[in-house]
Amino acid sequence: MRARALVAIADNGHTGVEKTATYRRFNRSGVDAYPFSDGLFIVRAHHSRAELVGCKLVEIEGRPIAEVFTTLRQYTGGPNNWRDMHSLQILRSPQLLKAAGLAETAEFLSITVEDKTGARRPVKLDALPAASETDFYYRHGFMTLAPVELQDEENSWTRTLDINTQAVAPYLEDIFKAHMSRKMKDGLYIQSNYLMSSKDNPVRALLDQDLKSAPEGGYDFIALDLRYNPGGDYGNTVNFAKNAAAALSEDGHIYVIVGPDTFSAAIVFTALIKQQAPAQTRIIGQAMGDRPQFWAERGRGSFILPNSGYWVGYSTGFHDWEKGCRATHEFCFTPNEKHEKDIGKLSLDVEIIPTYSDYASGRDVVMD
Repeated sequence: MRARALVAIADNGHTGVEKTATYRRFNRSGVDAYPFSDGLFIVRAHHSRAELVGCKLVEIEGRPIAEVFTTLRQYTGGPNNWRDMHSLQILRSPQLLKAAGLAETAEFLSITVEDKTGARRPVKLDALPAASETDFYYRHGFMTLAPVELQDEENSWTRTLDINTQAVAPYLEDIFKAHMSRKMKDGLYIQSNYLMSSKDNPVRALLDQDLKSAPEGGYDFIALDLRYNPGGDYGNTVNFAKNAAAALSEDGHIYVIVGPDTFSAAIVFTALIKQQAPAQTRIIGQAMGDRPQFWAERGRGSFILPNSGYWVGYSTGFHDWEKGCRATHEFCFTPNEKHEKDIGKLSLDVEIIPTYSDYASGRDVVMD
């Protein structure tokens, strides 16, 4: 935690200590929570705490949740919404909360929950062992929303949603798949969850193919869902951004859906679309996970701390996707010189934040 706090002084979302240790090396409270417009709700829990699923988490060790998040922000760089997403991993562990000065002991955690009637009660959570080794290189906070079992749950957790037994919003059906698209009446919906190409995810080709399927006269809308996209290679998105407007009808719009997990190349993707079709682009959802001006591109000298073995990565390329940085910043990332443009503001046009009941009922308020 001290290493995280030191590196977070850079105040940069791309610069930090490896996060895998957070969920692989330390004990767990047995509950996972996620923020909604109406509060922080427990969305998954170990079977021994199953009755807590659906409860609002209002206090930890007598401290209001807002105070807890404020304290935990010192351990991650970047804007507060990005810091809060990463704090969800720390909230899972009594050991880490004790190290942060937010818990008296690492052996258990005292919380206060509020049920759907508004009644509050204290709960003592005896610590569970650290998760067994998982295939997750990185466990994003939004993964707790998935309506399926996660790899480190070992058939022993209860969750809000189960894709096999209840309605689930389409955007949650497979958040581990990199790319999906489907036609919707007179429009096209694309969910892009990763922008790094691979044999199974040829990003550029998939995006290009989506546009080639446009009907004569174009789509009335394209909804590009980047709310769970952490980035990758923005070069894969340039052609799509240039050609998207041509796939629209005369009065068509591109709705770019974003959120606090929209990061890095996904932010650039959003900016490129607004560059090419400013009058037709609407950015909707929640504020993205980084500022329009940020440092990225991993430094060549990333290193491993000699005692803990933690990997530290830092960033050396500057981005400005509102005004451009090539003429103003010494360390402007060189490829940006070809693509950047002054677009004014890269911010939300419409803010839409789901409630817990929206999520639990299978409703996607953004697409609605």
